[in-house]
Amino acid sequence: MSIVLPLVGSETVSKIIILALKDAGVLGNGQTPSADDTQTAFDTLIQMIALWRTNDLEVYCHRNISVPMTASQTYVIGPGGDVDTERPTAVEQAIYVDSPNTTSYPLSIIPTLEDWQRISVKQLNGNIPDAIHYETTFPLGTLYVWPQPSGGQIELTVKQPFPLYESVGDDLKLPPEYFAPLRFNLAKWICASFGSPLRPDIAQLAAGTLRQLKRVNTRIRQLQMPARLPLGSWPDRFNVYTDQP
Repeated sequence: MSIVLPLVGSETVSKIIILALKDAGVLGNGQTPSADDTQTAFDTLIQMIALWRTNDLEVYCHRNISVPMTASQTYVIGPGGDVDTERPTAVEQAIYVDSPNTTSYPLSIIPTLEDWQRISVKQLNGNIPDAIHYETTFPLGTLYVWPQPSGGQIELTVKQPFPLYESVGDDLKLPPEYFAPLRFNLAKWICASFGSPLRPDIAQLAAGTLRQLKRVNTRIRQLQMPARLPLGSWPDRFNVYTDQP
């Protein structure tokens, strides 16, 4: 007879907290955690997940966000914003999709607000944008577009964030392979919170499971040549020392 294992999505936050408390030596077998210990462990879990949300190697997938263009220079992304969704922590890739042809145009991502400020004419109407900058303002992120089309949409590829739980009774809502890394790394963090000694085997399991998770989530992007690097002959020679033609 075959045995069907439940998915982690059917597990609850409280179960992983109890296991982590036991691994940390805070809770014994057959014991029930107090309300204060449960709340401390829950707060610790939220802090750990919030940190994991910033790292590509702990994120199991990416998602696309569509931003309709209205000739505006900026758009706010987040709950109640121009795009009502969870606020992204970073933009991995961006394309512009025109309307009605649905042709896709890759966009350059300006990495910093300082670089964005170097654009002399920021308000500039155009049919197809060239670049975007995403600033992780809080509570809503800010998307800068240059130049500004009045139609079509920009598709942003962002990290799929970890769930932010509201109570210990919430479902984990994560793939099965995340259960062990969450459990053992939470135990490691709980040891720091409670001042408990960290067992060597728990430390090894925390590091090993997280390392395996990062290995699975590693994605090697295709190498691309910068747009300004000369390919072929230019009217003038390119000076590699001055980075100018």
